[in-house]
Amino acid sequence: MSLQTRLLAAIFLALLASFSVGAGLATWHAARSVHDELAASLASAREGTLAGLANLAAGNAGDAQLRRMLQAFDGNQHVQAALLGKDGRVIMASKPGVGAGAPAWFLRLVAPPLKKVVAPVAAVPGVSAFRLEADAASEAGERWAELSERMASLGVFFVVAALLCSVTVGRSLRPLTALAQGFSRVGRGELRAELVEAGPPEIATLAAAFNRMAAALRSAEAQNRRLSQQVVTIADEERTEIARDLHDEIGPLLFATTNFAAAIGRMVETGDLAAVPAQLRSIQDATAQVQREVRDMLGRLHDGGTAPADLATAMAELVSFWRGVRPETVFVADVAAPCAGLGAAVRECLFRAAQEGVSNAVRHGAPLHVWISAQVRDGMAVLSVRDDGAGGAAQEGSAQGLGLAGMRARAGALGGCVEIVRAAGWTVSVQLPLEADA
Repeated sequence: MSLQTRLLAAIFLALLASFSVGAGLATWHAARSVHDELAASLASAREGTLAGLANLAAGNAGDAQLRRMLQAFDGNQHVQAALLGKDGRVIMASKPGVGAGAPAWFLRLVAPPLKKVVAPVAAVPGVSAFRLEADAASEAGERWAELSERMASLGVFFVVAALLCSVTVGRSLRPLTALAQGFSRVGRGELRAELVEAGPPEIATLAAAFNRMAAALRSAEAQNRRLSQQVVTIADEERTEIARDLHDEIGPLLFATTNFAAAIGRMVETGDLAAVPAQLRSIQDATAQVQREVRDMLGRLHDGGTAPADLATAMAELVSFWRGVRPETVFVADVAAPCAGLGAAVRECLFRAAQEGVSNAVRHGAPLHVWISAQVRDGMAVLSVRDDGAGGAAQEGSAQGLGLAGMRARAGALGGCVEIVRAAGWTVSVQLPLEADA
């Protein structure tokens, strides 16, 4: 059963109960009115009758007087009179008055059980008593007419009230249908559904709560989309970071391994086998270094990126590595003392830039000297990798390739920039604001 049907049924039952109570009270008042009216009329008739009987003459004169007393009750609508014979039978009775009729059940319901008045008559032969009794028919008819009019008016009122309640309930609950439809739309994913915040305060409150819920769902959906986009972006950045790490860390080691293997090949061709073991050891060291770097990369992927604890030490190790790869090239590293206070993000960016700059210089420029410097000036951390190599198309192409893209991405993330200048060799310069450590 719908809520509207239940409410209407409850209202109709309440109206019906009120109508029944009203009808019962009206009937009770009608019965009281009939009782009081008949009791008063019967008492008045008793007094008059007893007074007349007290002055009743004997013989035929008394009989005529008795009949006139009886005829005086003809047409009376409240009291009926009768003469009783010696055997108790009615000798003569008054004619009842004609009034509005009432249903028999209503007459039985309101007719009062008043005791009949029987006055003895001794002066007139053949008559034993003068009897008076209440006649409720006429008075009940009047009360029935009044009650019918009142019940008709009350019935019209209740019918109108029922119709108004039906319309009011229907109009009041109509927004609930819109609310149910709104929930259905939200369930189908239509989060733009909104309800008009109107009607009774309770319905308007529900509509406002629904609109807030829909807005929260839209906000959550938008946030989920943003999070999904961020996940995709982060995944892309992670792939780019892995590519940069492979390029910056593994690339030089693979280049060194290739260099050592080529040197062994030349030694074998020339018969200079004495230096082969040293080159093999260098290959082993490079391979071991590759393994360490791969383990470090896996650790960073698991625990997050790590920066060199000390920039000067990391630069010294970088130079030492390349001296082993290119003994014919002089590598010089100069890390100013203030660089010891740089933050982890800046240290890592400068070190990766140094790796890339030295690798490009050695692989493509065949330099005799490579200078690495790191210093702090004018609120900037500055790294410079300069070489005196001849350079050429290969190195210039490298400067525009993955290594430079990774270098610029790292520096850009910290608000810095990268400059590459070719003049008597190549100079790669990275500048990072010290605020990047905040």
